[in-house]
Amino acid sequence: MRGSKKGTHWLHAINPDRMHDIDPIHVGKWLIYISCRHVDYCWSRVRDATEEGTLGISAKISTDWGKAHDLVGMISEGLGGWRDHVVCIYTADWRNREDIARVGGRLASCGRMRPSPARTSRRPSSG
Repeated sequence: MRGSKKGTHWLHAINPDRMHDIDPIHVGKWLIYISCRHVDYCWSRVRDATEEGTLGISAKISTDWGKAHDLVGMISEGLGGWRDHVVCIYTADWRNREDIARVGGRLASCGRMRPSPARTSRRPSSG
């Protein structure tokens, strides 16, 4: 993947106009799993739309280096790490169904991407 640096697990895109007054408890995310052959096409579209303010509040994508050095990926996928890249697109509030639908529709219209259903980005608490 172009733009990937050694030692970097993720590349990020941020919409600076939407980052104020964000409550991290309510941030939601879409996940997209992309094969390596489509990663440059898909990431450039997500990155540009995020930075232009027409997608979510931020986004990130796993890098080749990150895939190869992720211990969880190595355990679940084998020594070479993950086979595909993952893109995370964050929304300001997972409870805002209109915004969730807007972002999901925008992702679907980009082509070559099949987003998984939106979810909260909070980790489940233990106990």
